[in-house]
Amino acid sequence: GIIMSKSLVDVLPKLFKGIEAGAAECGFSTLLANAGISNKTDNAVLELLVANRVDGILVTAPMRFGKDEIRYLRNSRVPYVLAMRTHDGGSVPTVQNNNYGGAKAIIHYLARSGCRRFLFLVLDTLFPSSGERLRGWTDAMVELRLPMPQKNLLQAANSIDSGYGIM
Repeated sequence: GIIMSKSLVDVLPKLFKGIEAGAAECGFSTLLANAGISNKTDNAVLELLVANRVDGILVTAPMRFGKDEIRYLRNSRVPYVLAMRTHDGGSVPTVQNNNYGGAKAIIHYLARSGCRRFLFLVLDTLFPSSGERLRGWTDAMVELRLPMPQKNLLQAANSIDSGYGIM
């Protein structure tokens, strides 16, 4: 079973497509559930997956996935993993990208290629990944002694269309 956040992040459909293809190669089917609508709906999704005795649950980019949901999954004994988010509820299996290191690596690469002026699209601070990327960008800019004028930090909504509109 897969629970995906009701997010505007355009990467999630691509992620699901890859998961579905990999599962099919191993003889499994996938059950996709949308989350992030309300706590009541999210809890119903968890209960549905557990009641249907799925072999495991992948929770991607959970916005409201708290200690109660983690406790429910632990008690259900269904294997689970959170993807693209950390969790402060103790030891929780997670798979995540390195937003800080990725932002730093991009700036260092572009600087080696001759670029010297950078814009940074600041996304909604509700997403921890946005702050991690900004911190990586800032640290790389400081390390490389590159200018960081405030006007180069542009506020953007969490969508590709918003980014295009700003540029």
